Amino acid sequence: MMFGKEAKEAGKGEVRGPSERERDDAWWSFAVQLRDAPDALRVTEAGRYLTTIGDDVSYTPGNAQFTLCFAAAQQGHAGVVELLLARGADPD
Repeated sequence: MMFGKEAKEAGKGEVRGPSERERDDAWWSFAVQLRDAPDALRVTEAGRYLTTIGDDVSYTPGNAQFTLCFAAAQQGHAGVVELLLARGADPD
C-alpha cells in the first residue's frame, strides 16, 4: 500500500483532451443550441460546450460551413460572441 507523496505520484497520468468525435459532437450541439433556442442559451452553457471543444474556439468540423462565432452573431447572442472573442475566436 502506498501513502503520501508516493500515492499522489502513482495517481498521476497523462490527461487526454477530447477526441475528434467528442469535439465534433460538442460543436454541433452548440450550433443547434444557437439556432434552435436563442432565448434559452446562456453564456455558462456556451462555456460548457467550449470546455469540450477545447482551446481552439475557431474549430469547425470538416463539413461545417460556418464558425460558432459567426452563428452566435447571426442569432444575436452578443454574450456568446464576446465569450468566443475573449477566448481567441477569429472574428472573420
